Amino acid sequence: GHLKGSVDFSMDGQRPQTRVVMNLSKVPLEVLEVLRQWPEFKLFGDMTAYMDYDSQKGIGGTTHVKLQVTPAKIVLNAPILGLSQLEFTQLDAEMTVTQHMLQVRRFELSGNQLEGRITGTIALQQPLEQSRLSLSCTIKPQAAFMAEHKTSMIGGLLGSASAQQRGIIIRIAGTLDKPSYAIR
Repeated sequence: GHLKGSVDFSMDGQRPQTRVVMNLSKVPLEVLEVLRQWPEFKLFGDMTAYMDYDSQKGIGGTTHVKLQVTPAKIVLNAPILGLSQLEFTQLDAEMTVTQHMLQVRRFELSGNQLEGRITGTIALQQPLEQSRLSLSCTIKPQAAFMAEHKTSMIGGLLGSASAQQRGIIIRIAGTLDKPSYAIR
């Protein structure tokens, strides 16, 4: 991958200011150490990202992140509802990260299997596994996916007319190491 960016320091005013702007392109997700903390799944794809950190915004600074992964693949080590992997043509996300919070403003997945959208927050804790989740996920199946899974458990869950038209909503709460799910 490629990294291009700048770092600016300013000693004006009462608080020194640090500003970091980075553009990443074609970075393989599998090389990101932070993603190795969750061995239950692996992410693949090439990421392009823009990050803007300003030390004077909020306590401890604020980072705005926009990223895109094309194509994206999620491999589940333990299949969920009979699914061992999901493939998407594109993943787009916008997030804001502060010292104690990750706010998911927009996280959209599109592909031949499913379309999905996630919004919400993760209250960051130490250790990271104890971080609190408050996320809402909408999943909408595509026709080819429904044809392939029409007799499986996931096909039954997503097979209703309203799920195919509007999608299903999954609320995710709990912590990173022990999430809980409520399906509507």
